[in-house]
Amino acid sequence: MNSVVVRYRCVDQANKLDHITLHQIPEGEAWRMRWSYQLNPENLETVLAGVAFELNGLIFAARSNTDNDLDPPGIVVYERAANGDLTATWYHPDLSGLLGEGRSIGGPFDDFVGTYRAEYASSEGSFPDLVKELSRQGEAYRFCWRTKTEILYEGIGVQKGKYLIAAWATPRAQLDVVVYSKNADSASLEGEWTSISDLTGMKQHECWTVV
Repeated sequence: MNSVVVRYRCVDQANKLDHITLHQIPEGEAWRMRWSYQLNPENLETVLAGVAFELNGLIFAARSNTDNDLDPPGIVVYERAANGDLTATWYHPDLSGLLGEGRSIGGPFDDFVGTYRAEYASSEGSFPDLVKELSRQGEAYRFCWRTKTEILYEGIGVQKGKYLIAAWATPRAQLDVVVYSKNADSASLEGEWTSISDLTGMKQHECWTVV
């Protein structure tokens, strides 16, 4: 993986948002990401931070505001097996650059909405099983990971082809899931995203070019 930071500028012809940058910082098999927004010289800079990894030409990312720098989000990508189980590839900064794996079992065969038993592991070992609940949130999916007594994580997810992608974190008001496609020369990224606070689940679009 490239060892240098990649910087992008947002291209938004409608709003002329010229002062938005994206920093892609390598971290083993994944990236740390920072989105910096300064819409005009009078505005204070707004920074979102998160993580991402690439799979089959797509970049999957989770982002949240930097008030949560000590409690960052994670990103998970699912593929459905023939028996309805969801196999997972996931990342969180606690994994120190190595992707984790997992599976969710016991859910429906023909839909993502339902209740699963979630099993996760990484190079450091396995984690206690959790109950995972998926429901629709407009065009997106709402996630909840819990024990018998408390909710540990919430998330927002979208489907992209064969993948179901979710950003997850401890409960909070600001959490986005983003899916980027790279162009042929990797000079730009086309992104689709939605936020946990958007009850319509509508996908928004953004485009970034290397600077």
